[in-house]
Amino acid sequence: MNDPLTLGYILSGTALGLLLLISIFFYRLGYWRASGVRGPRFDRLAPALQLNQSTWRAEFSSFGQRMDDEAHVVTLTFRQSGSRLAAEGLDESGRRWSLEGVVFQRHITFLTLERSTAGHALGSGHLDAAEPHQMVGTHSSTSRVAGCVLVRTLRLHQVLPESEDSVAETNADESVDVMPPVHS
Repeated sequence: MNDPLTLGYILSGTALGLLLLISIFFYRLGYWRASGVRGPRFDRLAPALQLNQSTWRAEFSSFGQRMDDEAHVVTLTFRQSGSRLAAEGLDESGRRWSLEGVVFQRHITFLTLERSTAGHALGSGHLDAAEPHQMVGTHSSTSRVAGCVLVRTLRLHQVLPESEDSVAETNADESVDVMPPVHS
């Protein structure tokens, strides 16, 4: 026990444990205080967009920069509760994307998290819904490849489910080889 290295390990472990307990306490305290303040006012925002259970294809433009390993297309599935919005999706490279934000009228402000084996990238953005099935805005995020923050144009197009009518029209337009009738 007289070894200074062992004593240093014990003291640093105790300090880290105490720091962890203090941070958990303040996290809980902040969460408790925010729940009383944020809830009703936050839910009174008037969202004009209903995006729950809809799928969107997000396309990024890099303002003339060619970034081969950056995600250019992400398919996102949205969940919405009042004005709160969350989405999960995958890009062309198989990287997972998460989006959380708020909807106010026809505008969305959000944060993104891109998860890959190389690390995480955090971003933020704003979208405006000009048309019923299209949104346009900007997105900025960190880039490990470029070593800087990228500001990109973001366009979202809604992926509409195929209706039975469109499937029937497709089947009617397909050419089918018809065998001549057999006479006996």
